[in-house]
Amino acid sequence: MPRVHCVQTSGCAPLKRAYDRVVKLVGDAVSGFEGLGSAQVASKLAENPEAVEEALKYVRAHAEEFMWAWEETPHSIAHGVLDDETYDWYTIVTGMISTQGFPITVEDDSVITAYELGHAIGMDVCHTGACGLGGLVHFSGGAQNQTDEDVSSLVYFTGQVRGPQAKM
Repeated sequence: MPRVHCVQTSGCAPLKRAYDRVVKLVGDAVSGFEGLGSAQVASKLAENPEAVEEALKYVRAHAEEFMWAWEETPHSIAHGVLDDETYDWYTIVTGMISTQGFPITVEDDSVITAYELGHAIGMDVCHTGACGLGGLVHFSGGAQNQTDEDVSSLVYFTGQVRGPQAKM
């Protein structure tokens, strides 16, 4: 099964915050999470399914400790990811954990690079829709890919330019 990595911009990443809090909960029950990179944390979660299941039971009963609206108005060129909450966050977090994926946060410059790459190949993608490719650009640069495995990726462009910026 492919690993699922979800991408948000650093200007607004409530999904990563929720994932990190779940990891901390599991890490409180199982030693050895300290100092690990994202890929190693994902592997460690897979090695401890009982601890993960117990943590997820707690998470379901105490969702407000893991996902809440942002405290300050976020900023990003990718306006579509500036949600105050990720409403389907629990399903996304469990999906990442079950596939040994993890969230990736990117700066706007990675999103801009991805946007330009998308347009260079003829995709009328908006900045929000380019976030996934921005995550791949960031990930493939080694920032979070701390494994020796080959990385093959499938990226979906999920947003199209609309309004006055749209091509006619």
